[in-house]
This record gives sequence, structure tokens and C-alpha cells, in this order.
Amino acid sequence: MNPKGKRVLIVGGGITGLTLAYRLQEKFFRSKENAEIILVESTPRIGGIIETEQKDGFIFEKGPDSFFNSKPNVLSLCEDLQIENRIIGTNPDYRRSFILQGDNLIPVPKGFYLMSPIAIGPFLASPLISIFGKIRMMFDLVLPRRNKLADESLYDFVVRRFGYEAFEKIAQPMIGGIYSADPKELSLKATMPQFLELEEKYRSVILGLRQTMIRKDDSSDVSSNTSGARYGLFASFDRGMEVLTDSIKDKFRSIDLRLKSEVTSIKKNQEGWAIEINGNEILNVNTVCLTAINPKISQLIQNISPKFSSFFDVLDFGSLVTINFVFKKEQIKHSLDGMGFVVPDIENRNILACSFSSVKFPNRSPEGDLLLRVFVKESELNNFSEKNDNLMIERVMKELRMILKIHGEPKHTDVNFYVKSTPQYKVGHLERIESLEESIRVLPGLFFAGKGYRGVGISDCVVSADITSQKVYEFLNASSI
Repeated sequence: MNPKGKRVLIVGGGITGLTLAYRLQEKFFRSKENAEIILVESTPRIGGIIETEQKDGFIFEKGPDSFFNSKPNVLSLCEDLQIENRIIGTNPDYRRSFILQGDNLIPVPKGFYLMSPIAIGPFLASPLISIFGKIRMMFDLVLPRRNKLADESLYDFVVRRFGYEAFEKIAQPMIGGIYSADPKELSLKATMPQFLELEEKYRSVILGLRQTMIRKDDSSDVSSNTSGARYGLFASFDRGMEVLTDSIKDKFRSIDLRLKSEVTSIKKNQEGWAIEINGNEILNVNTVCLTAINPKISQLIQNISPKFSSFFDVLDFGSLVTINFVFKKEQIKHSLDGMGFVVPDIENRNILACSFSSVKFPNRSPEGDLLLRVFVKESELNNFSEKNDNLMIERVMKELRMILKIHGEPKHTDVNFYVKSTPQYKVGHLERIESLEESIRVLPGLFFAGKGYRGVGISDCVVSADITSQKVYEFLNASSI
């Protein structure tokens, strides 16, 4: 290892690893330091689950189709990459969503945010839940705040504040459409801390939302024209999400990007770290940054940090399938006058959610065609280990025909399996993260970042990469003094 230089190894070429590499490159370039950044990715491509295919005038998103623009980090990254002019928002004419009940799509009440009404009138007029369920939800206006500071599940929070019917018919499908996980196990603090903060500050979640969201500049999103989620905060790119990852890669000037390179050994030595790649190459580096999270990484660090390794024993991963369907407009009788729909677990369907991609963002399909994107969660109905595309399409099409009144066969289908890809933040997750951070203080030069820790969204990953890049930079400069 060059004693006059600094050497960083980043493991994982998803959005976190790419952003981390780019940020470090820019820091070293501005300070005119002699540094080498090596980015290793075990697969043949960068981007992780961000993957866009452009074909015959369609933009097929295989993984995420958008990001939240409410966090400045991702917008700052786009500005630095000079792609801010390529950011697009959702269709302002159809900012609402539906919830499936039986074979019918019921609009989420206008002025409703995930689990709580903001506009009371439209909520009371909605047929989504019974009159008794509505009365129970209104108890939130008078219920006291919880005194306990311990973490609780999303399920426990919603039932405590709004009642079981609200959870079963509204909150569960809305939350499930975001996390594709069981709300009975998901940590409130780690996934939706804003609701906990509303209770702590305002006592009532409903009153808190009315106080905070109507004050915001994007208050049109809580007006009578919006329902379900704050669709003004969803953004994408003119040619799909891969614009972001490709643009980061295009800015690489001095980064040693190695695809199809798997870490097979991690060892601590006096000078830093010795990393074995593909079982036949040793890289000696000052710091190693783990952005990939999988059982193999857990095994590799078992002897170095049992605490770090044991963290992965508790961290479960959810699986998801996305299917892109192409139809002619005349094949679908439903007006598709919204962004899409979600499906409650009580409906016992294969479909978890469906996005009306042609409506949600512009230029996703040619004129005369419609693009739908369906999400399927692994369950007793669906064993993803089979990876049977035809069987998955058959099951989903049977439900789509009834829900959207579709006749005929799709013009095109595209099935994508993401097995054990989404971390599940169980109750107590943030406490385990704090314990993990404390445990690796005795391992200078080891850093971790990404969706396994403090947020699974693209914006969360960019924030994580920004924070970690500063930590790495400060560590290397402190070490060189």
C-alpha cells in the first residue's frame, strides 16, 4: 500500500456505493489529495435494484420508479451531476390512489395521508370503512399521548390511535404498498417516525397533520385534489431512474470500478484492511465501506466483529416481484384516473399493489398503449423460489381482469424477481443500529452505509452515502496527521 496515498474500498455498486464513491472522489479532488477509490460489485452491472429498460417507446422500471424529493441530499446530488433539469414530477391531474375492496377500487379519501385523515369531510363521506370505524378513528382527537418511550410496531400504533378497522382496511395496504412487510413487526421509529413525532408534539395525529402539512409550501398536496400519499413529493427522471445511476458513473474520473468482483475475505491488519477479491487477489486498503448487505458479508465479518455479524441474524429481508404489463387502451375499461391501487391483506390476493405507470409519469408508453406495473409479495400463495414467470403472470392477470375490467392478453410482460432484497426494520431496529455503531468504534477504518440501517428509499441511501463519505474523509485525514 502506497504510504503517501490513501486507499478506500467500497463494497456494493448500488445507489449507496455509487454515491459514496462519487462524493469521496470530489472531496479528494478539491483537496488535491493522492487517493485511490476502488468500488467492487459482485454482479455484471451497477445500480442494484435501480434498473430501467427502454424498448419500443416504453420505459420499463424493473425496480423503484421514483424517489422522494423532500430530502435535499438527492436534489443536491442531481445538481452536482447536472441532471436537475431531467427531474420530472407526477401527473398533477391524477394525484389520487385507490384501495381494493372486493372487486371494486375505492378512492382513498381526499386529504388523507397514509393512515390519518387531514380533511375530515371527505373522510366521513368515504365508503372505505364503516361508521363505527370512522367514529373510532376520530377518537384520535381526544386520546392522550403515550407516555412510554419504547419503540412499538406500526400495527400497535395505528390500532392504538385509530382502531383495528382503520388498520385493516386503510393503513395496512397503504403501508404495505411502501414496505411490502408485515406492519405488526415493523418499527414505528425506524419507518414512520413522523407519526410518533406528531403524537409527542401535538398529542393528536390528526391535529398535528393539519397543523404541519397545511403550513407547507406544497400544501396543494393536502387539498381536496389529493388523496392517499403526497404525490407532489414523488419524482423521477425523463428517461427513467437509471438516469441517476448512469450519471453518477459517467462522472467517475479516478475510481477503479470492478464488476463481477466478489469479496471473499476481510481481515484487519496493522496498516488497515486486507480484502480478498474473487479468492485470488488481495487489496490492502486504509478503509473498507460496506454498502452491500447480504448473508455472505455477515459471514465474512464474523471473526472481526461478532456484533456486526449478529445484527444480520435479526435483520430479515422481504421479497418482491414486479411485473410490467402493456395493453392497448381499448383493452382496459377502467378509466385509470389515479396513480394506482393497493390491496389489503384481508382480500387474500396475489397483487400487493399496482401502479398506473402511463398515468403516473409522462412519456412512459407510446400513444394508444397503457403501461401497468404490478407488485406481488411473497406469501403462501406465491413461492418465489420457483421463479415461474408464466405462473406468476397467469395468477396476476386473473385478478387484473376483474379489477380493471381487462379483456384480451397483454401485448408485453416483463417479470422481475427481487428475492430477499428489502430490509425489514423490526421493532427495536434503531436501538440495534446504535449498538452496532458503538461496537465498531474499536475497528477503525470500517464503515457501513445503505438501506439496511436508517432508511430503505433512494433518498435515504443518498443521505447515508453523504454522511459516510464525510466520516471516511475525516478518518483518513485524521489518520494521516
